[in-house]
Parts: sequence; structure tokens; C-alpha cells
Amino acid sequence: MAGNVLEWCVNWYDAGYYANSPEYNPTGPVSGIMRVIRGSSWSYPTNRMRVSRRIEKHPTSMPDYIGFRCVKNVAPSPLSCLYIHPLDKSKGNFLSTYVSLTK
Repeated sequence: MAGNVLEWCVNWYDAGYYANSPEYNPTGPVSGIMRVIRGSSWSYPTNRMRVSRRIEKHPTSMPDYIGFRCVKNVAPSPLSCLYIHPLDKSKGNFLSTYVSLTK
């Protein structure tokens, strides 16, 4: 998701959070002043185009290089399903495979 716009995240920002965060699925601090934004945008030079880029902005900021991703839950088709393979349940790791049952 690099190159279009940075993505607003629901997480609050804390520069030191990852030093003592959970190894899997860190959710960020409970509260804060700044929100996390991830990725990169059209305004960045190519050497800064990284999906893993994580920076902070105040929630009321409205620059044209930050956006958000729209998502929608959809009922699965009777001819397809999402199969979840547990890799390591103790760590919350899962591998998902989309299976199409069409002819």
C-alpha cells in the first residue's frame, strides 16, 4: 500500500511502545494524543516508500497525503469459503486460504 496515501490507523502513537510490546498483534497504547499512520504517499521520495513506515499525526490533521481504507463485511458466497489454517494458536498466527468451489 505504498505510494497512494498514508493510512490512518486506530492505534494511538507512542514512540517507545514497540520496545515492550507484545510480539504478535500489538494494539498500541490505550490512550494518547497522536494517532498512528502507516505506509507512504505520492508526496514521498522513492527511498521512503515503505509499507512498514509508522509515524504519528494529530487526529485533527487533514493533509491530502493521508487517507483511510474502507472495508465491508460481506456474506460468503455459497460457492466459496475462507479456510483458516492454525499455524501456532498460542501466538495467534493463522494462515488463511481462499477456496473457490466453482466448477
